[in-house]
Amino acid sequence: MSVDQSSNQIIRMKKRKQFLHVAEQGTKVIASGMVVQVCSGKMPGVRIGFTVTKKVGCAVVRNRVRRRLREVVRLSPDINKLDGYDLVFIGRQSTEKRPFNKLKSDLSYILHQIIKGKGAELSREKKKEIKTDVLVEAVQSVLTSSFTPEQGKTDDR
Repeated sequence: MSVDQSSNQIIRMKKRKQFLHVAEQGTKVIASGMVVQVCSGKMPGVRIGFTVTKKVGCAVVRNRVRRRLREVVRLSPDINKLDGYDLVFIGRQSTEKRPFNKLKSDLSYILHQIIKGKGAELSREKKKEIKTDVLVEAVQSVLTSSFTPEQGKTDDR
């Protein structure tokens, strides 16, 4: 990992508890070559973790996928713009065979989505609040509408 001493610092996440926190509190941004879970962190700097499930393949394949993800992140200049965020990169089966340039474009797409606010700002609780508010508004609009049973009847018998 490249660490720029003048600005943000990149810190590796290694503990299971850290990964679970990001999975529970954060949100996902999905691309063809990878999935990134994003959560606003408690510490300054960018905390990054890498994981690959056993569904991807044997240990050799999983390690190759993890190495490719680490290299893509290392080469990305935009990763330092996410100061105060925790990121978990999840490798997919397509990550192993995907051309490296496409992995780089996947990462830039994901970072653009996060910086734009699509991923990092909405936590799961916030999404639940939004869904609840929309549901309450819909129920209130149905209850306050002036619908009568006669309006729905037709005389086409």
